[in-house]
Amino acid sequence: MLKIIGFEIVHVAQPGKASILKVVTNFLALTNLVAIGEALMVSKKAVLMLVKPMTL
Repeated sequence: MLKIIGFEIVHVAQPGKASILKVVTNFLALTNLVAIGEALMVSKKAVLMLVKPMTL
């Protein structure tokens, strides 16, 4: 079933360690989101003209 919903399965050490890995990756994602928000606010306060937001 995991092969259906994901493209790569990574086994992480002992049982329970995957939960810690998930918390760490969520923390990294949140940190990136906050950094992008801060960069956009600094750009706005510096009156930089952002023509179009970057889309991924």
